[in-house]
Amino acid sequence: MEKSVLRLPQQDRTAVAVHPDDERYTDLVGKSFQLPLTDRNIHMISDSFVSMEFGTGAVKVTPAHDPNDFEIGERHNLPKITVISLEGTMTSEEQAKDTRGQTDLSAGKG
Repeated sequence: MEKSVLRLPQQDRTAVAVHPDDERYTDLVGKSFQLPLTDRNIHMISDSFVSMEFGTGAVKVTPAHDPNDFEIGERHNLPKITVISLEGTMTSEEQAKDTRGQTDLSAGKG
């Protein structure tokens, strides 16, 4: 069975999750990957919430931005990264290098 290629372009991810029974990703669970936009490492985790039949079967997990991801994050003790400040600008360390300091609206146009 051919493995799907993982693409990790979104900067506020803290993990990529796959279903524990999905054999396509067995050898990747527990490994880390570098996000080129932030130079931050994230981990491949397994969680039964993920559907093996939907898309590639690998999903981003963003605990601070989605209720389902929040629950996955709680189960796996993932960080909740804030990417938009109270002033409406993109935060620095965890945000894509080319959007730091921009407003959330202007960063979304890039």
